[in-house]
Amino acid sequence: MLWHTLLALAPEQAHLDESQLTDLLDRARNQIDTLELLRRTTAAALFSVQGNRRSPRVS
Repeated sequence: MLWHTLLALAPEQAHLDESQLTDLLDRARNQIDTLELLRRTTAAALFSVQGNRRSPRVS
């Protein structure tokens, strides 16, 4: 949200470079997408491993 806030302020603040802030926002979005992919991949791997394990039988 920082990049969104700074982009909103940029037109009134000469020291804020809108182009650079847009690039930073794009990078942040890419990082979020990468983390989400890793989270989903890890969750799928964990559940498939747990699903393949069988509970020991008690005699």
